[in-house]
Amino acid sequence: MLVQACLFQRMLENGQARDLADLARKFSLTRARVTQILDHTLLAPDIQREILALLPVEPGHEPIREPEMRAVLREVLWAEQRKAVARAHAPRCGGRPRCREHDAVSDRRGPGVRPAPGRAPAPCARERCRPRSAGLTGAQRRA
Repeated sequence: MLVQACLFQRMLENGQARDLADLARKFSLTRARVTQILDHTLLAPDIQREILALLPVEPGHEPIREPEMRAVLREVLWAEQRKAVARAHAPRCGGRPRCREHDAVSDRRGPGVRPAPGRAPAPCARERCRPRSAGLTGAQRRA
């Protein structure tokens, strides 16, 4: 998306496209989607370099997903963008960031290694990493 954003920006600067609506027509996109793509040009330069240096991956194995990237793009200050990227890269357990002990105990294959297709990552045994069940106390969840 960042490469596409740079292309759009260049087309606007060179006069190849008059405005966002013109870009949307040329690429069969909505104006809202063109705006979302162009927002990538507002990322901190070091984040842009990091993204451009990433190796291609299989669909579904992206190091940062689009919803997480949108959270980064909502931040205006580059320092806040960097924090949002760090949060997006944090390994997850039960929908929340995993603890250090989880990484050391449950994920012995090394950092960044994903489970086999169709298999969920090993759950963390630590109470604070488990997903919270609505309305259940800790004793009820352990039972």
